[in-house]
Amino acid sequence: MELEVAIKRTFKNHQEKAYNNLIYTNNWLDNQYKTFFLQFGLTQQQYNIMKVLKSFYPTPCRSNVLNGKLIEKMPDVSRIIERLRLKGFVDRNWKEGDRRSVDIVLTNKGVGMLFKVDSEIHRLENMFSRLNDSELGTLNNLLDKLRG
Repeated sequence: MELEVAIKRTFKNHQEKAYNNLIYTNNWLDNQYKTFFLQFGLTQQQYNIMKVLKSFYPTPCRSNVLNGKLIEKMPDVSRIIERLRLKGFVDRNWKEGDRRSVDIVLTNKGVGMLFKVDSEIHRLENMFSRLNDSELGTLNNLLDKLRG
């Protein structure tokens, strides 16, 4: 859908349209992700953390290592981990003498939840099927270039 039609306005130049288009598309994508993960009782941030933990499974991951591997940087990772712990998806253990150093590990229940989500995530990824491989490559290159 054309941005001008969706928000019923015009733009003075391509830069203004691109800026507004990125914001509009980000909000649209965010809504798609929220709706998808809600059916599993998760947030996108919780899923992101669980995916990183799965890459270490069954070995625990230190909280500072986890923070460095997240796609979306979050200041409240410890609260999100606590919510995942309360759902039974992760366990955490503090290191003796250093309460800031925490080992976090995905539980069997967490692995099972990831399996359920990952078996359905193709529905979410299908939103990109409107673009061919060449267009996806161009989009990725432009986004990388924009971020510098």
